Amino acid sequence: MTDKLIEIEQNRLRSIGYESVVTPFSVEIDESLVQLNIGNNTCILTGIRLSPDDVLSNKHEVVINSATESLQFSQQEIATLGTSIYKLMKEYIIVRTTDENEYSGDVAIPPFRLDFVKITPIKSDKK
Repeated sequence: MTDKLIEIEQNRLRSIGYESVVTPFSVEIDESLVQLNIGNNTCILTGIRLSPDDVLSNKHEVVINSATESLQFSQQEIATLGTSIYKLMKEYIIVRTTDENEYSGDVAIPPFRLDFVKITPIKSDKK
């Protein structure tokens, strides 16, 4: 599925005169609010990595937003998805993690990792 989404995005970029570079990257989420500006890149969310303790407690809820996608899951629900998450995100990514008292800003959260594939457009030399 990831390969198909990459191919679709590369074809879209090619149709408007750009080639692309595809690279994997991960973001460690260790704060209750994390904001990423991804500019002209397109990111495909491919997985979420939690520790076993996080999954068992199921205390936190994770909300992931971008200009094109939005997800909201408890930690146990996210853990069951594993690497079967395929969401195409553009412009920005905002990750908000809540506890049982809802979002309160500077709440300590157990760290977890989001895995992405980033598609970066580059100007084509073809004329």
